[in-house]
Amino acid sequence: MGSVKLRIGIVCYPHFGGSGIVATEIGLGMAQRGHQVHLITTEMPVRARQTTLPIQFHPVEVQDYPLFEFPPYTLALASRLAEIAQREHLDILHLHYAIPHAVSGYLARQILQSGGPRLIVTLHGTDVTRVGCLDSYRSVTRMALLASDAITAPSRYLREVAYPLLDLPTNLPIEVIPNFVDTQRFSPASHRDKQRINNLFPRIPALHNTPILAHVSNFRPVKRIPDVIDTFTSVNQTLPSRLLLIGEGPERRNAAEQIEQRGLQDRVCFLGKREDIVQYLQQCDLMLMPSETESFGLAALEAMSCGLPVIASDVGGLSELIEHQHSGFLAPVYDTHTMAQHAIQILRDPQRLALMRLHARERALQFGDPNAVLQQYETLYLQTLARPSLASPCHLCETHALHPAQEPLDHAHHSQHTHLHSASPLLDDPPPSRPSHPTDLP
Repeated sequence: MGSVKLRIGIVCYPHFGGSGIVATEIGLGMAQRGHQVHLITTEMPVRARQTTLPIQFHPVEVQDYPLFEFPPYTLALASRLAEIAQREHLDILHLHYAIPHAVSGYLARQILQSGGPRLIVTLHGTDVTRVGCLDSYRSVTRMALLASDAITAPSRYLREVAYPLLDLPTNLPIEVIPNFVDTQRFSPASHRDKQRINNLFPRIPALHNTPILAHVSNFRPVKRIPDVIDTFTSVNQTLPSRLLLIGEGPERRNAAEQIEQRGLQDRVCFLGKREDIVQYLQQCDLMLMPSETESFGLAALEAMSCGLPVIASDVGGLSELIEHQHSGFLAPVYDTHTMAQHAIQILRDPQRLALMRLHARERALQFGDPNAVLQQYETLYLQTLARPSLASPCHLCETHALHPAQEPLDHAHHSQHTHLHSASPLLDDPPPSRPSHPTDLP
């Protein structure tokens, strides 16, 4: 990369969840590579709270008012982005999760009018499949994506469904860059700490040497928590086992009731949201992920990196990540019987389980290598800066965004009609109005 150091703004939801975790890891990785990174969120993201890297955090404050039924987060974020982009001379705004971050980024650049940063939007899944495709949001989401300078998605699946669901022109580039994990942190334990898990199940000492299954999610309906419990129930009836449920969300209460009705309270442990998730995954044998849909499956990749085979639904990005019968098992969505049979089969065969644990780790190293993924993003940042910006889209583009039945968007048209103020500065010769990029950051 040479001496080029970029000023990068990362926008995301800060809580537990795939999009916020990936966004934060990208920010940490870019800071490690010497770039100046600014996290712009409502609060410090979970994964960034312990870092010693020189990352700057800019909180977004949403002011409430009795007239507002809902606080206007989109507008508050847009104002904050414009302020920080101008003050910090940002080169890139990397917006994670399109709703509403892509729109806020677009508004911020309109506020700045000239010299604004390039906008890169990373789609994460439900911003396309569950929210962005709704009639209430489709047009504005499409407009913001068409006005961005680059779009990425973590899987081929999400890229392909984004076109019809958001009415995007098929020649609009969406680059697939997979999610990744810190494979040094998410790694198999050198030895199993049985006591850590046994302390969670004190009532039945006879369970202390039984298999441990895990599920990690935000406990939303799409994660199919009842199917997790159904699968575990079937496994436990054949092979006494234990289950760790890690995370929080709207399905948590129903899950507890389902477990109580089946008399499984002593075999299932709710751990809630955990920052020390690695220490628990390392003690488990299998991961259950029967989601209705997954754009990628970051929790599966984290488990695989810790050496856990994953039993999952054969849907979305999970089908691209998990190698059936090698690093895990895939089954039709809702088919908890087949998932349970896969789990029983592997848990009864210690040699095969040990081999699949190795394969899961190898797949994680191959699929989610942090350096390779960070290099892809770094290359994308530089390529985006080297070409004309799509700031202030011309009338044709705005019309096309609202009327996708017209001829596909011609990107050469953008180059011919891009406004003067959006011309890309040369990376090694910034305009006088902006300070030169430092070669060394504090």
